[in-house]
Amino acid sequence: MGLNLASRLIGDVAYAADRTRSTPAYLPERWIAATVTRPRWLLDLVQAGAGDAEPDTERAGDEIPELRHRPWVVTNNDDCVRHEIRTLADRLTKLLKAHQDLYAGKRPVKNS
Repeated sequence: MGLNLASRLIGDVAYAADRTRSTPAYLPERWIAATVTRPRWLLDLVQAGAGDAEPDTERAGDEIPELRHRPWVVTNNDDCVRHEIRTLADRLTKLLKAHQDLYAGKRPVKNS
């Protein structure tokens, strides 16, 4: 049985380690990790500028190439004609593509 999916490629997502700026020099570094399991949390992270854009974090190293991937917005093809599903997919795609350079690690990192 074939898959009945509609999909849209978002672009590349790159990862690098970040750390808090506020860790005193005599303490071990505090590393930040996040796994998003709820759609609302993804929106919250995007709006907050998680990672490079967050004022209390800084890049701790180069990109980790093994973690780079290409995310997709995927819906059931039968459901994508429903207004509410189409609206959600359109808005999510627009939001993610608006921040594509940041996700791909292309936007300048401010480590002042």
